[in-house]
Amino acid sequence: MNVKTILLIRNQFSDTKNINEKIAAIAKKKKIHCIESDLSSLKHIENKLAVKNINQLDLIVILGGDGTMLSVINQLIHLSVPFTGINTGRLGFLTDSFIGSLSSFLTNASKGNFIFDTRIALHATIVRKGKINEEIIAVNDFIIRSNTFHIANLGLTINNEFIHEERGDGIVVCTPTGSTAYSMSSGGPIIAPSIDCLCVTPLSPHYLSHRPIVLSPTTVIKISVPKSARDVDFSNDGIRIIKLIQGDEIIIKKYPLAFTLAYHPSYSYFQVLKKKLFWGTKTNLANKNVGRIKR
Repeated sequence: MNVKTILLIRNQFSDTKNINEKIAAIAKKKKIHCIESDLSSLKHIENKLAVKNINQLDLIVILGGDGTMLSVINQLIHLSVPFTGINTGRLGFLTDSFIGSLSSFLTNASKGNFIFDTRIALHATIVRKGKINEEIIAVNDFIIRSNTFHIANLGLTINNEFIHEERGDGIVVCTPTGSTAYSMSSGGPIIAPSIDCLCVTPLSPHYLSHRPIVLSPTTVIKISVPKSARDVDFSNDGIRIIKLIQGDEIIIKKYPLAFTLAYHPSYSYFQVLKKKLFWGTKTNLANKNVGRIKR
């Protein structure tokens, strides 16, 4: 796929304006039609494309960190256009390219030199008093947790079979993409993004026998907020925070639409893990001051 038209989106709250202008200028030289936008304008982006008579959008380029990437995919997943990220944040599990390689990045884009990685998303329905209250999607995870120091008592049901009452800080339901986020920090497994599955990870469970569970992609997960619960919040990818009330039920399943990430041909998921998680990094023990207390 030779890229001829890109949608360039930046986070207006970060210092990326100059980089945005540089990308647009390089794209013009390489005869790539560049449509510029920011996070605050995404609600109207389809109208903007229609006004500009854009019938074919080849690539969505996101300028920012993983948080910006998650927000954009959440809002534009329905367009079925590949996403790629230029990392201006800190961690960058999803964003692949870096500022120093802008010209090389756009050269690859113009020639269609990409590898594509298709991944699943999640869909949640919040049922309140027997009626649908909210429908939300997530790329990384849904988090249901106490927003105070109190234990969150949450009922966990899988495929209509009640499993147990989760007593602890809460529950994370994640995709393989989100397995390296909150779930991993809470003891959940790292799941390769090519695996089609869901994962349920308890947050600081009161019972140590409550462990993460990896489930098939057809699984329907229900998390219920009992009458004994209080101060429980729900979040999708950290984007929205919804206050839950006693009696609420959250039905979570695989979202019917997948999303595609476009990466440089040299991209390796395991190289990303090695770099971001410092696997194989050696500590310099030759420094005699390491670990010593000055007196």
